[in-house]
Amino acid sequence: MNAHNYIISHQTEPICCGFINRPSLEISDKLIDFNLFPNPFNNSISINSKYIVKGNYNNIVVCDLYGNTLFQKSIIAQNEEQLVIDLENENLHIGLYILKLQTQNNELYFKIFKNE
Repeated sequence: MNAHNYIISHQTEPICCGFINRPSLEISDKLIDFNLFPNPFNNSISINSKYIVKGNYNNIVVCDLYGNTLFQKSIIAQNEEQLVIDLENENLHIGLYILKLQTQNNELYFKIFKNE
């Protein structure tokens, strides 16, 4: 069984802070569905979520485990409910990182692993 580790928060009010082992959360009568793949990744990551809206800007930040920002940019979603993040030219070494996705109303934090 694959375990997914996420930290979820909301821009105006924290929803949850901690690691969970499932890609869906039911919090405050809301269902937050998301899927990040592949993880581990080589060059790019895709995130599926109902909070990703085609044409909207999404802020992406990749940090090391010390909290240092290694990569940051805004990406326009090309598809409804899916965002593809190209990390090929970002000089990330093999290892563990935290990816922060900030949509219009939510912040999602993902533990990601670069394997090549």
